[in-house]
Amino acid sequence: MKRFTLLLLCGLAVGCSGPDQFERGVRPITPRAPTFQPHQDAPHDIGQPGHRGHPGVRRGTDRRQFQPRRDGQPQMMASDGDRERAIRLLLTEDAPPAYDGLADSAHQRCWKDVLGIFRQDSRIFSLSSEEVRCIRLLAYYHCGARHLDAAESGHPGFLQAFPGKYDSDKFEFAVMDRAARKLCGGRDRKYMTDRALEVSWDARRVGDDVLGWRRPSAPN
Repeated sequence: MKRFTLLLLCGLAVGCSGPDQFERGVRPITPRAPTFQPHQDAPHDIGQPGHRGHPGVRRGTDRRQFQPRRDGQPQMMASDGDRERAIRLLLTEDAPPAYDGLADSAHQRCWKDVLGIFRQDSRIFSLSSEEVRCIRLLAYYHCGARHLDAAESGHPGFLQAFPGKYDSDKFEFAVMDRAARKLCGGRDRKYMTDRALEVSWDARRVGDDVLGWRRPSAPN
């Protein structure tokens, strides 16, 4: 019995020895690092624990300045410096909120018509983004003024086709004073250049002669 106890104790001593004594020459297996680390790799909202920025994304080098939209939405632009692409984006923007004095129904139609006319004129791509914003507003004003004339003169069927409230004084102030001063380059209207005005005048003629801005009794 004593001999059996002694052998048992010796076996336990060998079994509890370190790796240098147990199976010499066998290297312990090191666990592989996990490929997904929840505290680092999982998506997190800004301000939440675990959120990390993206230090690998370089800041853009484009330093051009763009006027903000009246509704607070970001102005559409091409950040790669492609002027033609920037202008194409300007000609696909959704309509901002209606200017004071013009009903939304007429506002939406004028905005859509103006962008459509400009998209058909290749000269628009020779202009700067600032010039396009300016003449886009001028052509829009011309269209809105035609609708206001029809509303305030009691044009037959106009208010049924374009319902809403109209006020030519409010519209004049909102567009040609406040908005034009901002979009056309201040008091001296530096973006209201001769080449831009030529495109604008032609757009107004298309609006009058082809789209019937002088006869807006029913939507096209």
